[in-house]
Amino acid sequence: MFTTVKSGAEMVALLLQAGELVTAALAGVQFSLLDDDDALGVMAALEAVGRRVDGGRISSAANVAFRADSGLGHDSLAWKNGCRGKFELITGVTRISSSEAKRRMRLGGTITGVSSATSGLVGQVMPVRHPAVADSLAAGELGIDAADVIVTALEQISTRVAPDDLDRAERALVASATGAITPETEGLPGAGIAFSADLIRAQAHEWAAMLDPD
Repeated sequence: MFTTVKSGAEMVALLLQAGELVTAALAGVQFSLLDDDDALGVMAALEAVGRRVDGGRISSAANVAFRADSGLGHDSLAWKNGCRGKFELITGVTRISSSEAKRRMRLGGTITGVSSATSGLVGQVMPVRHPAVADSLAAGELGIDAADVIVTALEQISTRVAPDDLDRAERALVASATGAITPETEGLPGAGIAFSADLIRAQAHEWAAMLDPD
């Protein structure tokens, strides 16, 4: 099976079209006039669109951060654009805060396999450290808040817990965040229900305490 690779121009054009569709959908909407069911439905639909975008935002930020790494010298995308570094470049283009830029870069580094130029691994494909998170983000099933909670919790215990146990915890947490039923969650209370990022944080703490009791 062959996958068609889109050019950058094609991607930009499609994203602009998607933006126009969202704009058209929201044009003239008076949220206060929606009935209760519609109000919830619209909110859920908007969030689903946001989750779709979240995965692309993270991967894009990680990619640009790599290209703008100071270790690349004059080949750095930041240097080429007159910026002092990757943070200035990313925040300037996206208009997000530096803290959000750091979050996207940090998450991107753990789910995309992108390494920094200063690591000495330029051009090498690194293993994705959190494949379940990466796949669910790409599919628009997992939002950036829940992904951040899961990755942060697992990274904190990653050096003290067996890889298989970490993978099991990751799959279970992602399933709880997306409402999927997996071997890790089947039969458990709440299986099949998508939990909020705050509840996922509580579950992540429970997993950490179980896997790393010391």
